[in-house]
Amino acid sequence: MSRCWDRGASLLSAALGVVAIAGVVMAEDKSAARNGRSVSAERSMPLEVAVEGPTAFESRQHHIGLTNWLLEETPVEVTDSAVRAQLSPEDIRSIEFPEVINGEPLKVGLVIPLDTAVQVNGLASSKNGTRGGVAREEGGVLSRTPDGGYVWALEVGSDGAGAIRLHVEKMSLPDNAELYFYSPAGEAYGPFTGVGPDGTGDMWTPSVFGSQGVLQLRLHGPVDERQLKDVSLSVTEIGHISRGVFGRPDEGGVASFCQYNASCIQNTNCVNEAAVSNAENAVAKMLWVKGCCIYTCSGGLIADTDTGTQIPYFLTANHCLSTSSTNLEAFFHYQVSCGTSSCTGTFTDPPSNLISGKTVGATIMATGSAGDFSLFQLTQNPPAGSVFLGWNNSAIAFTDGAELHRISHPSGAPQSYSHGTVDTSAPTCQGWPRGNRIYSRDDIGGTEGGSSGSPIVNAAGEIVGQLTGACGFNLNDVCDHASNATVDGAFAFYFSSVEPFLDPGGGCVPSAEVCNDGIDNDCDNLTDCNDPDCSGSPSCSCLPVGSACVNNSDCCSNKCRGPAGNKTCR
Repeated sequence: MSRCWDRGASLLSAALGVVAIAGVVMAEDKSAARNGRSVSAERSMPLEVAVEGPTAFESRQHHIGLTNWLLEETPVEVTDSAVRAQLSPEDIRSIEFPEVINGEPLKVGLVIPLDTAVQVNGLASSKNGTRGGVAREEGGVLSRTPDGGYVWALEVGSDGAGAIRLHVEKMSLPDNAELYFYSPAGEAYGPFTGVGPDGTGDMWTPSVFGSQGVLQLRLHGPVDERQLKDVSLSVTEIGHISRGVFGRPDEGGVASFCQYNASCIQNTNCVNEAAVSNAENAVAKMLWVKGCCIYTCSGGLIADTDTGTQIPYFLTANHCLSTSSTNLEAFFHYQVSCGTSSCTGTFTDPPSNLISGKTVGATIMATGSAGDFSLFQLTQNPPAGSVFLGWNNSAIAFTDGAELHRISHPSGAPQSYSHGTVDTSAPTCQGWPRGNRIYSRDDIGGTEGGSSGSPIVNAAGEIVGQLTGACGFNLNDVCDHASNATVDGAFAFYFSSVEPFLDPGGGCVPSAEVCNDGIDNDCDNLTDCNDPDCSGSPSCSCLPVGSACVNNSDCCSNKCRGPAGNKTCR
């Protein structure tokens, strides 16, 4: 959750009052009309219940069955040469008790480069002897299988981790090869084939709970020498995720909700509130890798007006994540019963809903910093029974006393509840003008780092915004609601940007593109630096068409195409 406070700017805003701020919003609307962009009519959308994803039982059975099969094929000698990474006590403390930094998501993990990367450049059957024999091969263990195939396995770990994931690079596998990552505790992911999920040969595995996991390659037989030589992959980094992100930093395994949240944070299952009964099945805890670190935020499923399909659209904050991510994990239905005694568990036996309710991967649809929003389409369907929340594009930023409700994951805790009302007299933070942001005062519960991006809903349970952060005089105390206001990006402000996805029949009238305003002015489903029309803007960090690139996110068009090592933005 990002927080900002500029005392001078905020006091000046308070002195000028609502009229001056409202004038800015009105001027923007008039400018838009002159440019030919119609102001969207007030519309709303009811919720939908997901029907296409797996049930919790189906997902759990899948993990158990896949884990058991992998365990049967894993050479027992794999533990003899495990690859381990180790963080310093200072690094561990930095993610177990992370600092909340303005404008950034909460950091809950670190990426550890391996001192010596595990590199597989072909496998050699001659090292393996007869069927059933075992040989050390490229850092792992290679074994024959009864069908004339092979299993290569590598155990990896990071002491003190609550969960781990692996960075696999230069992945290129023959057609009969499948890569898996699993934990013997009963969590397994794969198969990953060819050159990986996004076709680049570069991927982060999904995370598994605990401090160790097994990367396992299965070549289905019969296998010839050429197929063995065609196997290529490197394990270069381990992602170490804190124990505190799903439980206490010590061995007790008590969820952080019970011990380390602020005193005002409320377990959602201890609150009976109809407005958020559906939000509990829509909100997810997010985890993703970017650069050096692993971060967490909150977000929620959102419905579109096409009742003939169920596209897994997911809304969160721009300051959390604003580009497509094949490694984004969304954990749905992460709840605990009311009362601290029920918040127990161990990292070798995590709550089943943390496994059965997880999706991996997301593609950015629209994003903007002015309204601090990002709309994604999840790569996988959310669990059956999840809810796509309805929405309402009516402006409420200037509706004093409007009721607001929220479900979020503060500090990575299980779902928590907060309630507040719009406060039009709350001083504003510089860069967060009222109108494109909603200022409110909480009176029940609260938010912390990790809550960012969580949808805020009105009394009818419809999304009207998502969390940016807090603004006030005493930000070190998240329970001081008199001194601090809660700030959300206003759905009404950026609705025209998400309208092509959420209300495709609603119509969009194009106008001249305005770079970096967070609005899809020209109706091409792209905004700001993602828009080729803005590729020349000096504030854009993306690359224009024709530039050399590596990933889609490098390009303003989000299209990096061509052979490996020679791709260009298209």
